[in-house]
Amino acid sequence: MKKIKLKEIFEIKKGKKVEPVDESCPNKVRYIQIEDLRDDRSVKYCFPDDNYVYANSESIIIAWDGANAGTVSYGLEGAIGSTLAVLEAKTKNIYIPFVGKFLQSKFQYLRDTCTGATIHIYQERHLKIC
Repeated sequence: MKKIKLKEIFEIKKGKKVEPVDESCPNKVRYIQIEDLRDDRSVKYCFPDDNYVYANSESIIIAWDGANAGTVSYGLEGAIGSTLAVLEAKTKNIYIPFVGKFLQSKFQYLRDTCTGATIHIYQERHLKIC
């Protein structure tokens, strides 16, 4: 079996701080945060911005730091927050659901081997109203 490093087959982009907006705003896009990697109960939005990092349906999203480092999801589309990173395949012959499920199965390994992870205290953010 040949071992391949993720960075050999994926481009990794770290998310940036995103300014949320009210759900009723026109021309909004989804804003993906750590909680969205688990479920879609509280979907948030932001205005599109060229400075944001975006995930698409062929991306894998991973919590990069904080208490949830190692949490993985895929198939989501939108701007990603600063504690997330997006993995985009460098070639089209990568089956994203397989890699996504594999990484999800490695959650404990990712948690145990991450270094420098910090626990961030959750602070409620205010929404911009249109």
